[in-house]
Amino acid sequence: MNAINKCKILLKKLVMDNIHEVALFGTDDVAGIIHNLITHSLVKIKAVYDDSSDKRWLSYDVLPLENIKGFNGQIIVSNLIGVEKKVELLKRMGIRGEQIIVI
Repeated sequence: MNAINKCKILLKKLVMDNIHEVALFGTDDVAGIIHNLITHSLVKIKAVYDDSSDKRWLSYDVLPLENIKGFNGQIIVSNLIGVEKKVELLKRMGIRGEQIIVI
């Protein structure tokens, strides 16, 4: 299954689970796909976090990853490569496993 279809399925599941706000961890191509699909969805992007030096991504301020501590919502790891490493990093920062969504 390709990334676009995976993202469509994810967004449908979020709506079915009554989740209307998410944060993105990462600003790669998958994040762009999610952004494009989410504009036609009931789900909204609340924040964008990344461990890069980018300050802006599309219309969002990119927050440093250390700011994710204490975030209580769902976080989509918007990468297809190195996902396990990103998930472990989030968990080390205090994010609970049930908050983390992978594509």
